[in-house]
Amino acid sequence: MTAVEGDWPCRFCGSGDIRAIHVHQQARLPLLSCRRCGGYYIPAPAEQELRKHYRGEYADAHRRQYLQEHEAQYKTRLYDSILDTLQQSAGLKSSRIKMMDFGCSYAFLLKKASERGMQAVGVEYDPEICKYNREHLGIETLEPGCLDRVEDGSLQIIYASHVVEHLPDPVPVLRDLRAKLSKNGIFAMTSPCFSPAIAGTDALKIADMVWPGHLSFFTLEAAKKMLERCGLEAETSVTQFVTDSQALSHLGMAGSEAGDLGRVLEGAPFHAGSNLFVVARKGREYRDAPGARFRITGLLATRGAHYAREGPGWEVRVRVPHGQSKRASVCGQVAVLSAPGSSPVIIESSGSVEAPANGRHSFDLEAGDDLVMRGSGKAEIFLHDAVLTEAL
Repeated sequence: MTAVEGDWPCRFCGSGDIRAIHVHQQARLPLLSCRRCGGYYIPAPAEQELRKHYRGEYADAHRRQYLQEHEAQYKTRLYDSILDTLQQSAGLKSSRIKMMDFGCSYAFLLKKASERGMQAVGVEYDPEICKYNREHLGIETLEPGCLDRVEDGSLQIIYASHVVEHLPDPVPVLRDLRAKLSKNGIFAMTSPCFSPAIAGTDALKIADMVWPGHLSFFTLEAAKKMLERCGLEAETSVTQFVTDSQALSHLGMAGSEAGDLGRVLEGAPFHAGSNLFVVARKGREYRDAPGARFRITGLLATRGAHYAREGPGWEVRVRVPHGQSKRASVCGQVAVLSAPGSSPVIIESSGSVEAPANGRHSFDLEAGDDLVMRGSGKAEIFLHDAVLTEAL
């Protein structure tokens, strides 16, 4: 790919300490990682591209599927359980609550809230679904541009479930929502939660990396930092725990294929593919620092370099250009395939790391470093996605 440039400080915490760990082949844009909060994100595509995507996403057949799913969930205890959790989190026992579901889709959750005596309002990006909610469910549903119809300080609960990851620029949106909260109101969000183990995987296999629907990929810390920038202070933050086998399934892998990733997941407090849940209240207002500009270059495409080595002791040294910036770094992945009896490959990037005999390992090079790999026996090494991040 040719180099792409942009103002890309961390979408979550605002830090300029950013690196690119992957280049999304369809988007032709980098997957960026923040060293400060651990969040991942892809720069937003052109607005017309997003419009085209969602016009296709919300075609009639897809709308019918969504409608059937929400109707079925309405008939179970799921929505009652969600409302119970939100009321308990807000510390509200009375049913005289005004609640907003931001990105509500078909507003059966709000219909259930209304049946409890709550005053309910939805916000939805699809005009057709807004119309359905008003005409068939009796739920006031606004398009995002009409948020000013909701009085500032009037809402006790704002709920945003699996919507923030879709927003090209979530911070201004969440700041507008903060203004609608009452003094003791809560903002609650759910989103896919990504483990630090993601950096050691093939990003294209990750189930929640849906381009261009999902643009942000949260760690728990990234979600909390983002809310803090919006003047919202997290008081509850949890992730859904999943087993190693479930986590690997989300990543499109079986245990025998996972290599070192399987061992990483065994000790991780949360995993790729689970969901996070964060509840926040109004905190102090935050002023953003000046932005940071970066150039991102995909130096090598997938399987861009292949090294076959055999013998009692061998070394592969890869020189990767680093550009002119003192803040340049190169990130990527190597896949190792070793014959039985071969030693593990030692990878020197930011510190020496013992790679698995067969598996994938990510590397992170500072300006001026070489990627060095050493081993003995018979091995093949494939160099994946060496991506340069250069501050301008």
